[in-house]
Amino acid sequence: MKAIGFSNFFALSFLICILAVSNNFVIHTMAADQGSPQLQELKAEYVQKREALNKTLAQDLARIASDGLTQAQQMQSKAKISGNITAQASANAAIKIYTEAAEGLKKTGQLQFPDNIRHDLQNMVAASRNVQNDCLKKHTDALKALDEEYAPLLVTSKQTAANDQPGAIDQQREELAKLMTTTSTPSNTNAATKQVAAAVQIHASGEAAQWRTILHAEIHVASIEIISIPITGVTEKKQTENQSYLTDEVYQLKLTPFNVFNPEAQAPAFRVMSLPPLQPVEVIAMPSLANNWTLEIRARPHGSPRLGFSLEVDANATRPLPGQAETPAIGSAATTAPDKPATKVQAKQPESVTGRVPGGHPPAGVFSTFQVTARTNKPISTGINVRKGMRVRIVASGNWSCSPGGEMTGPEGYPNNDRFFRYYMNPQNNPRLALTANYGALLARIQPDGKYHAIDSDTIIEADRSGEISLDINEGYDARRDNKGNLTVQVFAKP
Repeated sequence: MKAIGFSNFFALSFLICILAVSNNFVIHTMAADQGSPQLQELKAEYVQKREALNKTLAQDLARIASDGLTQAQQMQSKAKISGNITAQASANAAIKIYTEAAEGLKKTGQLQFPDNIRHDLQNMVAASRNVQNDCLKKHTDALKALDEEYAPLLVTSKQTAANDQPGAIDQQREELAKLMTTTSTPSNTNAATKQVAAAVQIHASGEAAQWRTILHAEIHVASIEIISIPITGVTEKKQTENQSYLTDEVYQLKLTPFNVFNPEAQAPAFRVMSLPPLQPVEVIAMPSLANNWTLEIRARPHGSPRLGFSLEVDANATRPLPGQAETPAIGSAATTAPDKPATKVQAKQPESVTGRVPGGHPPAGVFSTFQVTARTNKPISTGINVRKGMRVRIVASGNWSCSPGGEMTGPEGYPNNDRFFRYYMNPQNNPRLALTANYGALLARIQPDGKYHAIDSDTIIEADRSGEISLDINEGYDARRDNKGNLTVQVFAKP
């Protein structure tokens, strides 16, 4: 082996020092670059995937409770037919177990079953627990795999830079948890991540040369709600707490006016815009002279209980509020950072909300609940008579089956997709009463010859004629022998 000359040795030592300094510089530069757009994009991607996994777990747990409740209801139906009192008691106990488990899941996010269970129900509940444990393990493994994928990319501190050291991944996962906690507040996020998605149009009733905002609405709901908001006379902020007359769930509504709407005989153009970062709503009916200038919306809590929107109108149909010369532009700081729902609310029920005051009674109208079985051999008469043009709200829950394969579905029926396409291939084997609605969907009709309306979990229809409302399943009567299950349907007809 040749000896290294002094000059070569000096050059090699100098190169090693340069590399060491450069490596240290890179590590510290990466550690200080936590606010770079690339890293912020990775963080957003990581958070999005975690939220998707959490949402999947919540859906899986809800399905366990729903399947158990369906099984318990089937037990109850069989017990009633046979007249077996002991079996009826077991079925009632099972219904209570799974109903309380579903309610607890909504409130706490956890699916829990009681310890003291009837002997004849222990196997049933044990099976649900086993499925739950499998879901939790699958969720935990998925989160661990996600952390192991993103930890080396997001954690760039000097202590965790050496991925080949023993325990590096565990250390990186701990650092990742701290990193996401400390960067979740606005003060620690990069300016680019503070920008909220631009507002988009949800619905419009026409065009206008210039739009002006009437009001912003912020809603906090626990379940699907239909909310009616009269837009005339809103001149000051309103924040109310209301109780649904169907679900008894409490929801909050906050209105912030910016301009006063001038009612006209000829309806001006309206449009509803999203209000980032709040979740959007669905528009059922735009304000018009016919409905006394009332905006009717459906609020569905998709992943977040906070929803919102901005209502705009043709600028010629407004006048500014006192001291309010201009309307904040959508996307400005005033609209992208809504206030958090307050804990104190007004005790009085405003006219701007359709609902029930806690302890009060449903608003004027006809309100009834029905059980619609999948094996019914004729339309279910509701006894509710409506006039043409009346609006009817129908809320349905539960599961039933009318398929040869026995798959359960909700009131929306089987979608025409790859999984259920076989039900649509041969109409003779799988006949439908309404060809435009899903096979197995809940149908509403104004007797004797009104058109069929497809009903999902919460639907508002307008009576196309005068007569009695009937309910049915979208399947030919001769094909219902193998059907099972039933739906609970609530019908509210407002005069």
